[in-house]
Amino acid sequence: MLKLNFEDIDENGKITYSVIELYALDVLTTGRPLVVGMTFYGTIPNNGISYVDESGTTRSFAINVSGMDGSLYMEEF
Repeated sequence: MLKLNFEDIDENGKITYSVIELYALDVLTTGRPLVVGMTFYGTIPNNGISYVDESGTTRSFAINVSGMDGSLYMEEF
């Protein structure tokens, strides 16, 4: 689980965050899911996740709330 702090936004709308790791697991499995309670402040994402894929690359995502219907979605950053 990541805490995201807005740093900058470029001319293409790509946001840069500073990141603080709040919680980490060595392995996430289907038999033991992770349940998280989150608070969303304003319209800029403040929560995120990251994981290391099978090629060893760390992938990071901001968790956002849709302004259309309130559903959650993730954007890679």
